[in-house]
Amino acid sequence: MAGVDLAYDSDGLRSGGREALGAGEVASGAAGTLRGATCPASALGVVAGAEALAAALARTRDAHVALAEGVHAGHVELDGRAGRAAGDGDGLTASSAAVARTGAPR
Repeated sequence: MAGVDLAYDSDGLRSGGREALGAGEVASGAAGTLRGATCPASALGVVAGAEALAAALARTRDAHVALAEGVHAGHVELDGRAGRAAGDGDGLTASSAAVARTGAPR
């Protein structure tokens, strides 16, 4: 945009969105790993409360899986929003620069 120094950091927004997406994918991988983990009562030995402890561990695992899946979903959404904002920034840069050029001294 000759003679007009005006821009939004749309590349930064896109980069941030991609980084968020990558973090979401890591969370999704963690959810998959946790989902496959088990700790049956027999692994805790023949002790009082082994069944209750195994059940508590399973509930905790399930809660962490749900949280990781939520992080993944949220980061996918964040990437989409960042991309849309970057596109809006590109459009604003072009239209604002065009308006600025009409009043720029020659």
